[in-house]
Formats: sequence, structure tokens, C-alpha cells
Amino acid sequence: MPTVESRYAEALLSAAPSPEEADGIGTALRGIAEAWKDSGELRYFMLNPIIPGNIKKETVEKINDGFSSRVFSNFLRLLVDKDRFSLISDIEREYVNLKNKWRKNLVITIYSREPLDEGQIGSISRQCQVKYGASSAETQTVVDESVLGGVMIKIGDTFIDDTLSNRLKGLLATIEI
Repeated sequence: MPTVESRYAEALLSAAPSPEEADGIGTALRGIAEAWKDSGELRYFMLNPIIPGNIKKETVEKINDGFSSRVFSNFLRLLVDKDRFSLISDIEREYVNLKNKWRKNLVITIYSREPLDEGQIGSISRQCQVKYGASSAETQTVVDESVLGGVMIKIGDTFIDDTLSNRLKGLLATIEI
């Protein structure tokens, strides 16, 4: 069963009239979600039941002024009306996930002990695109000294552990002592 956050994200994505506007909405949503996370004053203001909804809507309009579309402005007003503004960060995360699925775009994070060169990153990215039937990929790398040889790859909620330690565990599991 979809969560409230995913239903709002899906509605927002489906309301975007074009892929370009969906990208703009995503950028605006990220900005509002970051402001929500970083500003205790904003959270206090938006969660305060004494402040009337119309004042909250005016504030959201000022924050959003010139930043995005009418679709997004209406969406923010809806969140205020339904008292769901506190879900903005979760809605943003779901929106990004849905937009990436819609566009068949993978978000790949590669963990390795040492920095990888562009050829290695490109090779891993291409292999993942082929495996998952994606049309494009965004690749991030993270140097993690706890990785002992090889790489760990995160794609969405999926982890691919191709590290030396994981291979050794698998080998030891097959040996009877």
C-alpha cells in the first residue's frame, strides 16, 4: 500500500505538464525540503496551530516566489490546507525516486577503499545500466576505508557487495570444516 508521501509525490509528478517542468518542480521541491531541514524557525512556524493557514500560504508563496511553476505553488498550498507540510522531505525523496523510475534513470553510489578512475566508474555505470535496462545513470563515488578490495554498489534500495571480504565469506560458507 502506497504511503501518504508517495501518493503526494506521484500526484505532483503526474501534474507536471512536461519533463522539463518535472525537473523544475524537483529542484524547487529539493530547495523547500532543504529549507525545512535547515530552519527550525520555518518548522516552528509551519507546525504552529495558532498561525492561520492563509498566513502560512503567503509565507510559502514568498519562499517559492519565482522559483517554480503554478503547479508547484498549488501543491504547496494543498500541503498547508491538509496540514501535511511536515512531510515535505519525505515527499521530495519519493518524488526523486518516482522521477528516476519514470525516466529509467539509475542513481548509483559506488563505495570503494581507494578513489576510482573515470574508466572504472564508467564501466560500472554501463554494466548497471544494461543489467537494469536504464536509459541513463547518475553515479556518485564514496571512498570508504572499511571496504577491503572490490566495490559495494548501491542502486536505490539494492546493494551489490562485490568486495573481497564478501567473496571470502562466501568461500568460507562452502568449505566444510
